[in-house]
Amino acid sequence: MKRIYRILLSVLSGILLSLPWLGFPGWILFVAFIPLFYLENFFIKFKESFVGVSFWGHAFLSVIVWNGLTTWWIAYATVAGALMAIIVNSFLMSLVLWLGHLARRRLKSSLGYIAIVVFWISFEYFHFNWDIQWPWLTLGNGFANNIKLIQWYEITGVLGGTLWILLTNFLILFLFLNFRRYSLKQLLIPVSVVLFTIFIPAIFSFKIYNNYKEKDYPKSIVLVQPNIDPYSEDYRLEAENNKLEKLVQLAKEKANNQTDFIVGPETVVENYHKWNVDEFEVNPQYFYLNSFQKKYPKAALVFGISSIKYYNSEEAPSTARERDGNYYDVFNTAVYMEQNGDYQVYHKSILVSGVEKVPYLKYLGFLRNIFF
Repeated sequence: MKRIYRILLSVLSGILLSLPWLGFPGWILFVAFIPLFYLENFFIKFKESFVGVSFWGHAFLSVIVWNGLTTWWIAYATVAGALMAIIVNSFLMSLVLWLGHLARRRLKSSLGYIAIVVFWISFEYFHFNWDIQWPWLTLGNGFANNIKLIQWYEITGVLGGTLWILLTNFLILFLFLNFRRYSLKQLLIPVSVVLFTIFIPAIFSFKIYNNYKEKDYPKSIVLVQPNIDPYSEDYRLEAENNKLEKLVQLAKEKANNQTDFIVGPETVVENYHKWNVDEFEVNPQYFYLNSFQKKYPKAALVFGISSIKYYNSEEAPSTARERDGNYYDVFNTAVYMEQNGDYQVYHKSILVSGVEKVPYLKYLGFLRNIFF
């Protein structure tokens, strides 16, 4: 196979993988890997002529096209961050595919394909749980625009969708590679297996969707988004108070005595020094929001803030910052406020690497200033 054809196959897979994230149907993913896996099979077939790393370059080309077409928008926030996210994630994805290829070189065909599936799903699992989380391109997310097809995610989670996609690609690839070798009668079983793999989960999902009945407990919710430009935002106290006033005025336009929840944006205020999670009760801004809330007797208030928590030196966790002998953490916090002023907080648990945290702070702490 000529190099130009190998490159075209790699790019084609990258484009097909991108389409569901660009608004096209998710079922495209059932064939998106086939050009790349066909190419991988070529390298297996002629492995005496190509070293194992030969496939890695083609895998990297595929996934960098996928990452580039679907996550270029990060450049609106930071060009350097976009390049880092695209290149690092592409490298990790290509490494997983290359390791699967190496396994295929050494194992029986079926075991090699199983290895690719195991490596890829393990990679996606780590992307939810390690310090450089970036699960945006988890394969199962490609059905986000086709919710009727994936109601069974309530049982398997999104990784069930990843398994569905990989398994279907391998089965269709098997049909393609053996179409001329077998008679139509011999192909009947594998064709049936492919159709069964695609349609049984889909039928089960449609059944769940069509049999679902909404619980009859309606709530009246007012959602408020002041539409403040973060690139020109002012964090001085006066400006923060003006943002709160804008939030309140917008909420007043829609809220009434039947309103159950008033929901503000992710970050109503950024000045975390004023929002000590242990001392909300003495915060004038908190009192201001609570006094507004009491005008609507049923309404609970839900909003986001940047908050702070102080520690003594003995109890400070590894994430704590230190300044002038004070140890503290800064959180991206969701606040739930009741009519009587009581509140609950939830701190965002998975922070965006490079923007909200330094990944592997213990080892990369010296890069803190560069990241932020």
